[in-house]
Amino acid sequence: MTRCSALLSVLLVAAPANAQTEEAPPEEPVTLDVQAAEVVDPEALRAALEDDLGVEVRLVQDGPARVIIALDEDGRLTLRVRRPDGDVLERATEPDGGPERTVTTVRLLVANLVRDESGELLALLRIERAPAEAPEEPEAPEEPQEPTPPVVIVAEPEAPEPLEAPEPELETHPMAVDFAPFVGFSSAGQGHDRRNVALGVIGALSGQIEGVSLSGVFDLTLGEVRGLQLAGVAAISARRVRGAQIGLVGVAADRVEGLQLTGVASIAAGALDGLQLSMVNVAAGPARGAQMGIVNVATADELLGVEGMQLGLVNVAAGVTRGAQLGLTNIASSTVEGLQLGLVNIAGGRVHGVQLGLVNIAEAADVSIGLVNVQHAGRAQLRVGVDTNGYLGATLVHGAGVSRWLLFAAGNPFLEQRPGGLAGVGMGFRIEPSDILHVDLEVAQSVVLDRSLSQRGPDLITDLRVLFGVEIFEGFAIFGALGYRFHYTSDRTDAVELGAPFAESVLASTATSLWRGWPTIQAGVELF
Repeated sequence: MTRCSALLSVLLVAAPANAQTEEAPPEEPVTLDVQAAEVVDPEALRAALEDDLGVEVRLVQDGPARVIIALDEDGRLTLRVRRPDGDVLERATEPDGGPERTVTTVRLLVANLVRDESGELLALLRIERAPAEAPEEPEAPEEPQEPTPPVVIVAEPEAPEPLEAPEPELETHPMAVDFAPFVGFSSAGQGHDRRNVALGVIGALSGQIEGVSLSGVFDLTLGEVRGLQLAGVAAISARRVRGAQIGLVGVAADRVEGLQLTGVASIAAGALDGLQLSMVNVAAGPARGAQMGIVNVATADELLGVEGMQLGLVNVAAGVTRGAQLGLTNIASSTVEGLQLGLVNIAGGRVHGVQLGLVNIAEAADVSIGLVNVQHAGRAQLRVGVDTNGYLGATLVHGAGVSRWLLFAAGNPFLEQRPGGLAGVGMGFRIEPSDILHVDLEVAQSVVLDRSLSQRGPDLITDLRVLFGVEIFEGFAIFGALGYRFHYTSDRTDAVELGAPFAESVLASTATSLWRGWPTIQAGVELF
């Protein structure tokens, strides 16, 4: 915009009406290198720029590019555009709340820098000067006419953007003492000082800390803390903390680069690069490091939420989680790249890793181990088969990635003494050597449903098996499984007809209980 403003400030003289406009040579393709693919979709940005600029835009990697989009350490996007004259223009912007809005913002900024705005403006002004139609040749006048003065267009220069007022110079005090804010050194400095050592009886008010600040009740710094801020109750910084805050409550109105060690709450209004250790930990930005407490929260609006670890009873990451969430309840609003370990694990996106808990919910997961596993993008199939003990059963298989969750029921109408059924749950891990073949390693636990209340408890059945499935056509497959079945009864005096057709082994036996096992074969069909 600086070059455009300079051109607008000069006088433009209209060219003759019959002046010929030279046709501009075709523009070369614009090369684009997106080094922030986790924030900006390269293909979406390429297509948007191509539509906006009207020229071909090519994606390149690790090579010379006219446009480079990068992500700096603060999570901001840096845009670098090389102009035809060799100048490099640079702009920075924050990611704009979501992938589509971010692409729109970056597209507008890049297009603004790539276009030759001054050339466009001159072309528009020439169009305004040119008449709608070329005038006919005038007849020779009887009397000479005075020449028409040239048309002069004066463009008002753009008003310069207001400059931010420079921050006031801070007076440095090697040591300053306050009884309370505005009572002591701060009564004169009014928070416009820099302190190496600050002491507050009740509290201290400092402009900036570069060293240590100690207060009995609360400590307030209007600028950055570069060092240690310690208070009996509350340590508060109105800007960034680069060091440590210690107290019952620690608050930073910007990012924290270091440690917040508090008894009740640690709050960072920006990103966390370090450790928060408190009962409640909140980072209003990406948490790179660790949050340890009862409740841990990190937010980032669809972008990076956690890169490290959250350890607590309740862990919440509003964004991508890279690392581990360890607690009773773990919630990630987006993708998880790592581990969720707890009683309840919830991921709003795909889990590239492991969910291990009582209840696991995700869009899809590589490995999900638990009693209840729900994957919104998972594939469900119905398996119907019979085994060598004569049990005819149906199994619901659900999952995605590697892991599967099993819910099954079976019955055996051929047993005379104890006709009854089995019901249980299980889990499996799938390997797919080809498009038509899959191999499942499964473990299942079930109970025998025909026990009366007067007896000591239900019989338990545990199955370990390897299943081979072959898809015959889409939606239909046949399977066969080899396994080993364990049977446990706590009342061996009961008539038990659930016996082994062959190769039975007694694994353990007491006066009242019996634990035995035998191999099994199962076969059937799978419906997708």
